[in-house]
Amino acid sequence: MELEMNEMNEAVNLPDFSKKKFLHPLDVAEARALYLRGWWFARLNSVPVLVAIGAVVWVATNDLFAALVAPAGSLAIGLLSSRWFIARAWDYIPRKRQLNEGAGRWRVIASVIDAVAILVIAAVVIVSIQTAAPDPGVIAFATGSGIGVALVQATELFAGWKHGAENLETAKRLILLAAVVVATATVGLIGLGTVWGAWTIGTVAMGAVTVVAAQTIFWLASTTLHRGRLA
Repeated sequence: MELEMNEMNEAVNLPDFSKKKFLHPLDVAEARALYLRGWWFARLNSVPVLVAIGAVVWVATNDLFAALVAPAGSLAIGLLSSRWFIARAWDYIPRKRQLNEGAGRWRVIASVIDAVAILVIAAVVIVSIQTAAPDPGVIAFATGSGIGVALVQATELFAGWKHGAENLETAKRLILLAAVVVATATVGLIGLGTVWGAWTIGTVAMGAVTVVAAQTIFWLASTTLHRGRLA
């Protein structure tokens, strides 16, 4: 391994081990461009961005098939490209010196892009509400789902803060939480307007409970799997 590290240092001129033990591709000139290409492919094919693209295509063309195909094709190409570029970037750094938690500033930028996409989705939903007048029950459930997502994000934010999450990670979560809250509140207020009653509140609650329950099951499954690996 020491020989490999020496060869790697000669090939790409890694920072001195005594000065910086762990490295991220952004710390290595030869790897930086590859990593950022992969990062952009990943960002432009994140779930919020793809949903936003699909929503815009749907409203622009009134064609559900096109709205589904456009993001699906982009997702396939984007994921493969992102994984390839990022993997090649990490190849420049010996495994024992890899810093997987780096690129904090870029993670915040990623959250800003996703937040903008969430707001675009909300805007498209509002346009659809104004033009198509969908069933209030659908809007109520969607609003509740947004509230559920916000509750999950708030829980993760609190848990991260309690366990000493770094400032950039906290900022990332705050940005996404703010976007979800604004989007959900806007859709709920404009979409439902004055159509609030016991049934509306019940449907909103159902949407929230559905998301929270799904996330709770995921958390429990992840915890069980993690404990199983440690056993």
